[in-house]
Amino acid sequence: MKDLLVEALSDFPSDYFITIINLHIPLEDGDQYSFPVVHISLSEQRHLHSISDKLRNIWNGDNDIFSDYMLCVSEGTYTPYMDEPPAYRRYQPDIQVGVSLGWEKYAATCGPIFKSADGRLFGLSVAHLFEGKENDPIDEVVSQPAYYDYVDHATYAKTTLNDLNDTLQRVVEAGDTVNQASLEDDIKSHRKKHNEVISNEYGDLSEYSSSNVFGKVVDAHYEMVDHNNRNERIGWKSA
Repeated sequence: MKDLLVEALSDFPSDYFITIINLHIPLEDGDQYSFPVVHISLSEQRHLHSISDKLRNIWNGDNDIFSDYMLCVSEGTYTPYMDEPPAYRRYQPDIQVGVSLGWEKYAATCGPIFKSADGRLFGLSVAHLFEGKENDPIDEVVSQPAYYDYVDHATYAKTTLNDLNDTLQRVVEAGDTVNQASLEDDIKSHRKKHNEVISNEYGDLSEYSSSNVFGKVVDAHYEMVDHNNRNERIGWKSA
């Protein structure tokens, strides 16, 4: 589904954000009516009708994959975080279970970590991290965190620091020495806390991946298993 939507939207010079959700509407009898929705937010209103018309043709076409979904297209912008990104999606100087891992544009989390007799560390992760290379990921390099988690963290860190500095400037101009001291402490604390991400700038995904080598795949076992009546992929080990 994702590839078909991206292909359809690629003809329009507008940024977009695709969300697939289950919408639950409460009914008077206490029950609820639930159905899946594909919601597409566009950065420019002038493309709303043309994109809606094109996607409507896909929904009414021969591909049954869209038949169960309601389509909603609206104008809007995507804000990664109102608050600080959760800890597991940020850079971690020490290897930890549950932190964000990345390969190319994909993301997953680090599973159990094991230590060999000679002191080497091995971690498990999931198959979908290596989308498109499920059968041959040996020697592929993994980063921590995933690239887009890094982008979210860097955006938050730099925006917050800039906001604090702007506020400090206004306070200094107003001669408010009490709040000035408090803000200066906040800026020092923020800069120290986010120093790892603020001190590094990466031009693109390729530069980030080559500069942030968390480990590489040394063994892989890819298979499908039945889990709660669904087919799931399992596998991968990195070191």
